[in-house]
Amino acid sequence: MPRDHGSREIVVGVDGSSSSDSAVQWAAREADLRDLTLHLVHVVTPLTAPGAAWSDALMPATYARNAEERAYEIVEKARVIATAATTASSCTPQVDVEVLYGAVTATLIDLSEQSAMIVTGCLGVGSEPGTLLGPVGSNLVRHARCPVAIVHDELDWCSSAPVLVGVDGSGSTDVALEIAFEAASTRRVDLIALHAWTDLSPLDVPRLDSSPTEWSALESREEAALVTRLAPWEEHFPSVVVRPMVVCDRPIPRLLQEATDSQLVVVGGHARDGFAGMWLGSVSSTVARLARVPVIIARNSGS
Repeated sequence: MPRDHGSREIVVGVDGSSSSDSAVQWAAREADLRDLTLHLVHVVTPLTAPGAAWSDALMPATYARNAEERAYEIVEKARVIATAATTASSCTPQVDVEVLYGAVTATLIDLSEQSAMIVTGCLGVGSEPGTLLGPVGSNLVRHARCPVAIVHDELDWCSSAPVLVGVDGSGSTDVALEIAFEAASTRRVDLIALHAWTDLSPLDVPRLDSSPTEWSALESREEAALVTRLAPWEEHFPSVVVRPMVVCDRPIPRLLQEATDSQLVVVGGHARDGFAGMWLGSVSSTVARLARVPVIIARNSGS
């Protein structure tokens, strides 16, 4: 059941790129929906390690001053974007801005320890041409200590589209379901709960020469398991219309297919049999890279 996560803020790593601007827009609306503070952070990476004896020689005062001025321009631009994204709201979220110094990914991971969610654009300044997920996003989905939202540039504010959640039976499934049910509830849209039932261990999959009856029995078992997994969440969120979907298909292509008609995708943070801290990589990171809608990877302090 929903837990008291304590944190009341959504953190957005901003760098002035178009992906960053999209992330700020999306996060501002999310903070508005959930009545959370929006914390916009730009991280400046020093040319040398802080405290190095020769840092002043490699980082002259003019560079430091220019970097600081540029940093505050970036966060103030982000503040304007966030305010514009929620002007139609009757109660706009509190927006805090901050400039920090250090390694970008490590700093954001530290912030994730006390955050309700951390948000970043799919790409950032300096991303390699042709990539679909930048290095900051890639590292956050592996190591952040709270849910991570990856936002692509092609935002379509289709308020009637459903929320899509991937259900794989892993330890992170309940975290994903909590996020997805809350998202569908606050948006007042349907929730599609997708389970690709070929995503099983080899011992669970029948032989290729199995009879239709054997395949049907397996499908019925998976459908029953999904209904059981959803039941407590449906009870807690009675206003959410849930559309269970059990399919004989691989999870990645089916999630991407269903994502085209959804406004948000939520996926778990590690594999079915993964240990705490072990990252699946394939399903979650691939969906985060290729889906053209925002993707939330359900991570927590135990992931």
